[in-house]
Amino acid sequence: MLEKKLLFGVTTNFNLHFDIFSYISLMFIYLLKIQNENIFKIGVSKKLKKRKLQLQTGNPFDIVLVNFYESDYARKIEKFLHAKYYHTKLTEGFEKLKGEWFALSEKDVKTFIEECIKIENGF
Repeated sequence: MLEKKLLFGVTTNFNLHFDIFSYISLMFIYLLKIQNENIFKIGVSKKLKKRKLQLQTGNPFDIVLVNFYESDYARKIEKFLHAKYYHTKLTEGFEKLKGEWFALSEKDVKTFIEECIKIENGF
């Protein structure tokens, strides 16, 4: 079993998650990162691997999966997180990035799952 240590000490069976989650119908809130930059994307997808590859296509920066959270309220959680981190949203530079990207702190990244749970418990 291959384990992959994600950013900030999160360990997961990376290949297993991608292989299984790519074929079943679940919703995930994901946190992606531009490698070697403090730039993150918060989004929702049923297929994490496919979504990461879509974002990587035509993107000059390497994108890595930092974390993800499964929920029946994925879209609502995403909306809350976008609102919470709106003040960190990138408005200049990195014009080739598609969608909403944020400059999150290390604390924001470390508490991503905790924030998702907190938001979900509010529904």
